[in-house]
Amino acid sequence: MNYLYKTAFFILTGFLASYICQVIGSDYLRDFLSSQLVGIIITLMAINTATCSFLIAKLDDLKKGKPIDFSKTTTSIKNSLIEQVIIMSLAIVIGVLSSSKTINYNNINSDLIFTSLRCAIFINTIQILNDTGLLMFDIFESINTNKNEE
Repeated sequence: MNYLYKTAFFILTGFLASYICQVIGSDYLRDFLSSQLVGIIITLMAINTATCSFLIAKLDDLKKGKPIDFSKTTTSIKNSLIEQVIIMSLAIVIGVLSSSKTINYNNINSDLIFTSLRCAIFINTIQILNDTGLLMFDIFESINTNKNEE
């Protein structure tokens, strides 16, 4: 249920940002996300994958000789990586649909819709990176707590 709230928040935030840009006559957000979104997602995915690999190694180090269960954490990391692949796929589909010459979007503001969706995807991607960063801090805190207890 929490995921649905987050998704709704991302879509609403994306819509508001897109709508404000449309009202003030700025094409910056639309143009930026249209041309850069997939590249940004790939870059952040690479960063996140490397970070997750590091985190898993650190979790394994923490676990040695201690009955610590990190299964929820590793499941969360796996889900995060799967979510990024899904987000990448959605970004590509949205890009294809928005640039289609054969699909006619009569009577709808397709620019607003597609920019809103791209913005929601961008915000979600940033949120995933933020979650990974917070997880790193939690693990480093655990490492320091373990060192102090020894």
